Amino acid sequence: MEYKEDWGQAKKRIEAWWHREIIDRVCIAVTAPRANVKRKEIKAPATIEECWTNMDYLLDLAWENIRCTYWGGEAIPNYIPNLGPNVISAWLGCELKFAEGTSWAEPLIKDWSTFPGLKFDPKNKWWKWMTEMTERAAKIGKDKFLVGITDFHGGGDALSAIRGTENFCVDLLEYPQEIKKCQEFLKNFWFQIYKELLDLTQKYGQEGSCSWLGWAPGKTCPLQEDCLALISPKSFKEFFLEAIISETKHLDYSIFSSV
Repeated sequence: MEYKEDWGQAKKRIEAWWHREIIDRVCIAVTAPRANVKRKEIKAPATIEECWTNMDYLLDLAWENIRCTYWGGEAIPNYIPNLGPNVISAWLGCELKFAEGTSWAEPLIKDWSTFPGLKFDPKNKWWKWMTEMTERAAKIGKDKFLVGITDFHGGGDALSAIRGTENFCVDLLEYPQEIKKCQEFLKNFWFQIYKELLDLTQKYGQEGSCSWLGWAPGKTCPLQEDCLALISPKSFKEFFLEAIISETKHLDYSIFSSV
């Protein structure tokens, strides 16, 4: 790896960490500006949405950040395509809105009595953006840096975005069957998304996989349910626990997190 001369040793330490072992020291990730490297100015696009979506700009910026950074310890040069944590809802038809440091989705489900059900269109513009961006990054990053799978929240987090947070919390009590039907769709959709994006990251010979949580020698992905802060343990077990267990079994290395 071009900017990680000790990648072989760092990789061994990370593999040991996943197995709750230590080779010679604990893992540590340190980044700092690389000495004697002059940073090239990357001009930002004119609008906030373009700053999130202009692929040429984002890839130039990512490469410049990687080139100008010292990657110490188990810090790994990487780039992760990102449209914000509500992206799965955008792939299913929600409008995606952008601000300087975040994005959010406009709820799609207004009335359960007229909602036809969740559907995925492979021609969805945000899905096409993510697959193209992931493949472009993987091609550019070959032997230079790792490309991770985007941060996407399924399950209750996706439903909360698709329905709106307040309505989602009430629906767990008033529309449990509708929630379960959507959750079954989302559970299966998660596996489809993960496989397609993982295949793109590995298309140019990348070993293992990575996410915002780091690298693993096999299939990895952070499993999240931030909506747990708003619902009861009973609701979590009834609606969302089964999917988390299935995803954990599918992955080689996983971590579950919740805000």
